[in-house]
Amino acid sequence: MSWMAVMAVGMASANAQETQKSTPEPAPTPATPKTVMNLWPGAAPGSEQWKQPETTLRPGAIANVTTPTLTVYLPPIPQGLPPFFMAMAQDDNLAGRYIVRFYEALKAAGYRPEFHIYNSGGHGWGMRKQGKSSDHWIDEFYYWLEAQGLTRPLKQP
Repeated sequence: MSWMAVMAVGMASANAQETQKSTPEPAPTPATPKTVMNLWPGAAPGSEQWKQPETTLRPGAIANVTTPTLTVYLPPIPQGLPPFFMAMAQDDNLAGRYIVRFYEALKAAGYRPEFHIYNSGGHGWGMRKQGKSSDHWIDEFYYWLEAQGLTRPLKQP
């Protein structure tokens, strides 16, 4: 099902659209939680014998890096997300665990996503028919849209 595995439905009634305005993400600040990850275990290949010190040229630009890292500034999990419909196959060995983690993060943040886990279908099933129960995810998605009131036409002003 690839990127279709997790769908955030941004469609809503005109009234809901008027009350939910999007705001830009804040720029990282020193107060923003950050995680530093090593991109290579130890010194990067070709720099093992370097003796010159790392030098900061300007914020975000460092020269003579022997142990490269990536600093990740995680945004605050966001408020006012649209309803979520999620579907995956248990035998999705590529993205399955990440989809489950995303679901758990949504739940921990107080959201109530709709989550369908099919017995089989693998990764990337989408609309391809395989003779499995996951073939019918699109029907479940439509029923969910209907229950959310998102299949009714918008009233024209």
